[in-house]
Amino acid sequence: GDTKCLGYLDEDNYYFYRTQSHQAVKKLCDEQGEMFSIPEKALVKALSDENIIVRDNNQFTQGVHVGNKTVRLLVAPITKFNEIVEKGA
Repeated sequence: GDTKCLGYLDEDNYYFYRTQSHQAVKKLCDEQGEMFSIPEKALVKALSDENIIVRDNNQFTQGVHVGNKTVRLLVAPITKFNEIVEKGA
């Protein structure tokens, strides 16, 4: 797949590739001279603990149909993102 693709969205959710998204955040912080040292696993767990991503049983990622295949993606409700943005957190 396209390594620059971080994920997808529909009316309800953002869908992120776990590793590519973590790498993109790290790269952005590096470019801005900020330290981003949170490991991927810790970041995903924190997102889950804050209910920013939806867990599927014990899995952080969910099987999502993309085209004619199913891929494992982090699922984040758009409403949750909007709440965070509105709070200015």
